[in-house]
Amino acid sequence: MDESDTARASRLSLAFCIVLSIAFWWTFYPTVFSRDAFYMLLNASRVQYSDMHPLLIPLAVSAVIGIGGDISLVTLAQILLVFLGIRRLVLAFSRYIGLWDVGISELVALAVSGVLASPLTPLSIYMATLWSDTWLSIFLLWLLALFLELEQDAFTGRGAIWRIGLIAVLLTLVLLVRYNAVVLYPVLAVILAGVLRRYVPCKVLRFGLTGLPVLAAASFVVTQSAVHHVAREHPERAVYALDLASMILRDPAICQNLSLHFCDLVLQGFFPAFRVGNGAIDLTFSQGSQFQYEPFLDLFFYPRLEKEFVMAVSDHPGLFMEVKLLNFIDYILPNPHQYFFQSRIIPEDTRLLPGQAFVSPDTLWFFASRQVYWDPWLSWFSYVHIAWVFVCAAGVVALSIRAWAWHDERATFLLGLLLVPASYYGSYLMALTTSEFRFMYPSTLLMQVGTLTFLLCALVGALERLRSRRRI
Repeated sequence: MDESDTARASRLSLAFCIVLSIAFWWTFYPTVFSRDAFYMLLNASRVQYSDMHPLLIPLAVSAVIGIGGDISLVTLAQILLVFLGIRRLVLAFSRYIGLWDVGISELVALAVSGVLASPLTPLSIYMATLWSDTWLSIFLLWLLALFLELEQDAFTGRGAIWRIGLIAVLLTLVLLVRYNAVVLYPVLAVILAGVLRRYVPCKVLRFGLTGLPVLAAASFVVTQSAVHHVAREHPERAVYALDLASMILRDPAICQNLSLHFCDLVLQGFFPAFRVGNGAIDLTFSQGSQFQYEPFLDLFFYPRLEKEFVMAVSDHPGLFMEVKLLNFIDYILPNPHQYFFQSRIIPEDTRLLPGQAFVSPDTLWFFASRQVYWDPWLSWFSYVHIAWVFVCAAGVVALSIRAWAWHDERATFLLGLLLVPASYYGSYLMALTTSEFRFMYPSTLLMQVGTLTFLLCALVGALERLRSRRRI
């Protein structure tokens, strides 16, 4: 391509992302409702917060409402930022793996955006929903894109400063947007430290820059919790209740050292709905239209829950690891019930948010998505986590071998980037509570963007080699 073709392709991919964003915003206007979104919006409207969700999103929504905006502005920001983030990551990654033709890279970005925007994936619906997982996806897309840009280009002056500064801000936001996202910090900090070696000679300054996001995030949590008097609801108790119930049902013999009342709650209240490794994590969205599973709530509020949990894990670590693995495997296997979204808010709830119009009508897009995730073959592309967990694991092994055997620095850097989705997948071995597909979606989205970009770039390379041979 000549320069005019390149500029045209660049404008085309950028315009395509913007048009897609506006189209989906209009389709799902003002937002796609979810239960978590309702409570975060309720907290933001009332300026009353709890620790059931991290403070970042409710406070941001509250600020938008405070300046006269509404939830539709947040929805527009989410959709626009994710498509622009995908485009930027594709461009940076395609160049890093050797596709130097900017015009063709732009076309690759257009193709990847188009595939991910189709009903083959839940991207459009999830990005129109107010979820912490949505914003984590956005932050990670931009973080990885900026890492790639800094690693392959020797920026000077403002070009390097604003990228490093934005990385520090994004890394702070990652720590604030989801509790289990803390597992990403060691990987992201190592990547940042490696990238900074090209731009910051002083080791002390590099150490300070990598540690700054932790200090900033901790300061934010402490100050905002004090200012807004955040109510403690102890969300970690949901994990304790699930794990302990799983252990008791897997091996009732452990009740010898536990409270008989607690064991009775599990053994008498959970059968037949609760089966370890086979729907055990479908607790909070079970029993038809009933939102909360009463036996699980009894466990959640049981006074001695934490002590019983610590005792059971200390005495039976092998059993604890077994039920963790069984529930994790159950979550990543094909199960269309795990893909959860709501297209309408419950009428009784609308009275709690007067003046807030955020009911999305059912659309053909929801119908098309349902056809995909109920299809036994199409669903594997985007609605089954294990497919992308396998791709991620295979990539980690391949890059590890290349980095170790060939001392390939580029493979080492890509391995670091791949450990971001890998570590977030792994965090749900510990943090898993309910079986919602969206929890692992940030990792799956990163894997989809990277894999599609790699395959398209490989195809372009193969076509170029074939053309060269024909010329000879």
